[in-house]
Order: sequence, then C-alpha cells, then structure tokens
Amino acid sequence: MITRYIILVTGPPYGTQQSSSAYLFAKTILFMKCCQLDSIFFYREGTTNANYFLSLPHDEHNLVLYWKELSEKFDVKLNICISSALKRGIFNKKNHVNQYKKDIKTNVIQGFQLSGLTTLFKSMLHCDRMVQF
Repeated sequence: MITRYIILVTGPPYGTQQSSSAYLFAKTILFMKCCQLDSIFFYREGTTNANYFLSLPHDEHNLVLYWKELSEKFDVKLNICISSALKRGIFNKKNHVNQYKKDIKTNVIQGFQLSGLTTLFKSMLHCDRMVQF
C-alpha cells in the first residue's frame, strides 16, 4: 500500500532550517517506492520560497531553484497561499497587480501557483500524512 503525503512549508528559504528540511524530506519521499508526494503547500513565511527576486551569491545553495526543479522532475504541485504571498509582496498579473499599479507581470517563480487554503484542506482530505516544516 502506498502512503500519500503532503508537505506544509512555513519557513523561508534562508535563515531557518524549515525549508531545506522540507526539501530533503520531499526528495526522500519521491525516491521511496512505498510513498507518494501529492503536493507541497507554502504558507506564511514559506511563501517567500516562490519569490523570483531572491538573489543569492553563486556559491550558495539555491533552494528556490531546487523547488522548481523538484516540481518539474516529479510533477509535484507547488501551491503557495495567496493571502500570505500578497502580504509578502509576491503576486502574479492575474492577482492584484492592477490594484497596485505595478509594471511587473509576476514575481512568482514558474512552477509555483497561487492558491487558497481550500487547496490545502482538499489535499489533506486525500492524504494519509501531512508533515509541517
């Protein structure tokens, strides 16, 4: 029997261990034959993992890019809470850019999608385990 997981990431990509631990846990699940990772939901400070404008020195691990690659390689949904994201200046053209008269089309990294808490709750109904970092 396959155990279905969802991961809730509440920490930023840098400054705490939460996001990197979540990433390593996600990779482990994806390589195990007895487990399935349905989605990853980024909430509160975790939404900053989707910020296109994070800039890092070239000699540091780019965790933001790692999330994107994980999503592409394993077809895992990367959902970010829209209200948490907007509070942290993360948006796309479809959501609230015109309201703020910004010329920027988006600062959400491709592969991440803005969604509401309803998405998280629906995922929780269909999983066996939810792990929060």
